Amino acid sequence: MKFKYFFLGVIFSLFSFAIAFTSFYLGKKSIIKDVQTTTSDETIPSFALLPTQKPIDPQKVKELIVFSIANKNFDVFEEFIANPVNFRIENSDCCQPQTPAQAVVQLEYLNSSDGSWDFDQDNDIVKSLAASYPEHYSGAFIGISSDFYSASFQFAEDGKITKISISSSYQLLLE
Repeated sequence: MKFKYFFLGVIFSLFSFAIAFTSFYLGKKSIIKDVQTTTSDETIPSFALLPTQKPIDPQKVKELIVFSIANKNFDVFEEFIANPVNFRIENSDCCQPQTPAQAVVQLEYLNSSDGSWDFDQDNDIVKSLAASYPEHYSGAFIGISSDFYSASFQFAEDGKITKISISSSYQLLLE
């Protein structure tokens, strides 16, 4: 009788291990292949995890920028940043040209923003930034937050991000 319970225990343990291993293996595999990964009830744009093709569609990268800033997750677009990239944090001594990996770390500065982001390029504040500082904002894809942060991205012909400027207060820039 005890052998029967022992045997059932071994079978149950093996079955549980098989389920756990299969779940882990399939879950790990789906992270790489499944482009429908969700974060904060939003879906990572489908191009985000695919191999980079030349040229990159800047519109797709812009969608990824909006998604990344809204979800405070910048790792997904490291491959869309030129190497090196010119990176500036306004009103600071930071930064020199950086690698895409370094730029992604610096972009975490924007995680301090608790406001909602607006990437409407017809916004008067966006237009003022571009007019006031054309060397950093003219022709750039600019976003501003409701708590005064700003982020600006300029693109090369191949669609890669070549220049990033961020600030914790666009108001200081427009005084």
